[in-house]
Amino acid sequence: MTTKVYLYKPRDFASQMEAAGVCCEYEGRILLLRRHAEKIEGLTWGLPAGKLEAGEKPDEAALRELKEEAGFEVPKEALKFVAPFYVRRSDLDFIFHMFFLPLAELPLLNISPVEHIESCWLTLEEGLKLPLISGGPEILEYFYLWRKNLNCSNEL
Repeated sequence: MTTKVYLYKPRDFASQMEAAGVCCEYEGRILLLRRHAEKIEGLTWGLPAGKLEAGEKPDEAALRELKEEAGFEVPKEALKFVAPFYVRRSDLDFIFHMFFLPLAELPLLNISPVEHIESCWLTLEEGLKLPLISGGPEILEYFYLWRKNLNCSNEL
């Protein structure tokens, strides 16, 4: 499956859905979850994330997905907005709203067995060696550039 990720909306982009996710970071490591084999793109790794429900704002969806998939809650104020990413797969265009959650303490995870089969805390370099969900490598690389306040081109 071909996937391209953009920082700016491409001219012919036709979003069919929106999703939101959270990049949780503790001591330089990020939380990645391995998708259940029966899910779309099963056995790939990604951030706690999912589709926005009707009438839901991106930050509300990010918090809901964090609770549903990783099993812990944080106040809305703890989230920092990173960027909207315009994701184009061969079968779908969608907007992915990414948030950052810096953590002072390692949270107790309660991974949903319906959604995921395992979790890990990894550095960017370690995470990029895993089979990531479509668009995952580009989004994680941008996140680290964002954390360092660097600029990058539209196509990631």
